Amino acid sequence: MSAEPVIVDSSSLLNFVLTGSLDLLLTLPGYSFRIPPRVYAEIEPERGREALLPAIEQGRLLVEILTDEEMQTSEALQAATAQGGLDPGEAQVVAVATIRGWRALVDDKAAQRILRSKRGQSAWLTTPAIIVEAIRSGRLTVDEADALREAMDAKASFRMKGFNSFRELLGQ
Repeated sequence: MSAEPVIVDSSSLLNFVLTGSLDLLLTLPGYSFRIPPRVYAEIEPERGREALLPAIEQGRLLVEILTDEEMQTSEALQAATAQGGLDPGEAQVVAVATIRGWRALVDDKAAQRILRSKRGQSAWLTTPAIIVEAIRSGRLTVDEADALREAMDAKASFRMKGFNSFRELLGQ
């Protein structure tokens, strides 16, 4: 079975980069994670870009070049949401996911709304969903996942809302 391509937004990627858990993401079975050029550019050198380079060089994280259609769609999405909507990286992620029919790893609610309107509820994954998959695949325990959540809260300024422990998401 081939790996499902997933296009990743910078905020979601930073959750894993800044907590030292990029390998957890990139080695999750069944997925091939990719980023558009703008997402790479949004990761500042002092905030984790150096952690991406070995993964890119080894082919574990792929940089996807956008087609003309994807670039035009990205620009249109950005222009349409200029008042507090999508940033350039999110717009590229949504454009690629929409045109290629890939899922996106994106935690931004505006991007999720656009993906839902264009492709339905299953068009994206979130950071918590990825962590749940890591638990289910035996890559993390619930306690490790809860510690990772706390690290993401502290280091990546990402707040997972609506639950106190991954036990709740797993029905435990």
